[in-house]
Amino acid sequence: MQTLRELTYPVQLTSIELFALLSLVSAPGLLGVEVKSPQELDEAQAIALWEQGSNELRQHGWLVDDPSNQTSAINEELLLLIITAVNAEVVLLSTWQQASGQKYSVAYYDHGATVVEMRMIDGLYEFTALASRAQALQRFVRRFEPAFPQIINQPITFQLTQEQAMAAKQNPDQSYLAGLGLSTDAAQTFAESLNDTLVYGTIDLIRSEATHILTNRAIGIMIAANTAWLGFVSPDGVIDYSSVGEADVINLLDQEMTNLAEIKGADAA
Repeated sequence: MQTLRELTYPVQLTSIELFALLSLVSAPGLLGVEVKSPQELDEAQAIALWEQGSNELRQHGWLVDDPSNQTSAINEELLLLIITAVNAEVVLLSTWQQASGQKYSVAYYDHGATVVEMRMIDGLYEFTALASRAQALQRFVRRFEPAFPQIINQPITFQLTQEQAMAAKQNPDQSYLAGLGLSTDAAQTFAESLNDTLVYGTIDLIRSEATHILTNRAIGIMIAANTAWLGFVSPDGVIDYSSVGEADVINLLDQEMTNLAEIKGADAA
């Protein structure tokens, strides 16, 4: 009998292999990936994709057949990795774009003791198991280029409605922002950032149970030459903006993820 492949990180899987693994654990899908659930397909389609996916798993050594007793064995660590991601309590999905147009995305599946990172590399899903949320958030913030500032001298905070924020982005004028009640420093700094945005993107923090979304929190990202911002969108459409450094991003996201993890299904109903 062939020996199972040893699991080392990062693990790269094709979409068909991921479909087969999700089928094995009877998962309805995985948040943040464009892989259909077996439940979305008719029986013939599901069987065809399963056969293709299981054959790819065999080719890459994750699934091994034992002809002597007509059974198969799969790398249980790989299966546990997928189960951990599927059953994450809090999921962080983020996409961002540089001024050059280059786009990036990453997902983190927080299951308490373990966090699974997933990103797309050349059409493959790349998974890495991380020991803690702190490690995951540090990896996340350091993926940005240009980077978040290491420190900020004086935090700036203010609120805008989504309509006001859209108008400011279309016409980043300091006097307009001051007219909305921002301090002179806040209006000038935010207007300068809007005129010189190098990275912009979004973070979706999701409280989930077996990929079922209970609630979520949307956060905007903007990195300029000298300043970076997070914008927390509230249910009533108000955006709470904060100028941030690297440590601030980690602390703010950690607190939001902790708050979401405490929400139970009945609380979100």
